[in-house]
Amino acid sequence: MIENETTILEPIVEINAKEVVIQHQASHENAIYDICSLEGRILITGKFKSQNTKVNLEGYPNGLYNIYILDGAEVFKTSFHL
Repeated sequence: MIENETTILEPIVEINAKEVVIQHQASHENAIYDICSLEGRILITGKFKSQNTKVNLEGYPNGLYNIYILDGAEVFKTSFHL
């Protein structure tokens, strides 16, 4: 029996001043991202419109944040420092 294996790479996050760029090729049309505080509070949520999604973080204080990506049955998490 032959099994197919799919590898999904973790999202890449780039910080440019007060803007974060999430590089993720969504596998499902309903894939979303959440930017959260370390306490787990959702600050920003949105849908992927392209492989490079830009999110404006103007007005948010400097600190550590988490990004969660929900893409079908897959969940990705990465952290970044603003």
